[in-house]
Amino acid sequence: MTTTAEQMKKRTDAKIRYAQVHLDALRTHSGRGSRDDFECASQEATLFHLVGAKDALLQELNIHLGCGLKASKVRNAASLKQALGGRVVPALDEIETLEADATHWLSLPTRLRHHFTHRGDVPRRFFIGPREHEVGVADPHDGSLRDRDVVEEMDEWITQMHDLVQKVRQSVDMA
Repeated sequence: MTTTAEQMKKRTDAKIRYAQVHLDALRTHSGRGSRDDFECASQEATLFHLVGAKDALLQELNIHLGCGLKASKVRNAASLKQALGGRVVPALDEIETLEADATHWLSLPTRLRHHFTHRGDVPRRFFIGPREHEVGVADPHDGSLRDRDVVEEMDEWITQMHDLVQKVRQSVDMA
């Protein structure tokens, strides 16, 4: 069965919605900060779907741009650029830059997703005092603490992913 660009567009949009569903469940969880299975699973599921949205967007681009790669060969923007044989697509250049920039918002969720998929739990730090029910996330590479509640941060990442998807679609006439 051949997958169409419209099917992949729906998949990308679904991944963003799924991330939001898990984050909304986490936001209302009475055990926030408890490290219980629900909290941990919700954080991991949010990251899984958030990064999956970027992966699905790359699949959309593979089809829309006629790259011709098998789905299993679409690993990043560079793989699509290589398949295009020198054809310049600014959206792919932008995604490739974001993928390579360790300081960009997309980098930390990707590192976290890779970390929990292959190595262990999402690294967390628990705040004490007036923020005692908040949980911060730590970078798995250097252990540095993000000074924001993980729910707030993930909510921002979902918004940024949605915005990135819309921007890329508009730039290649997929909107």
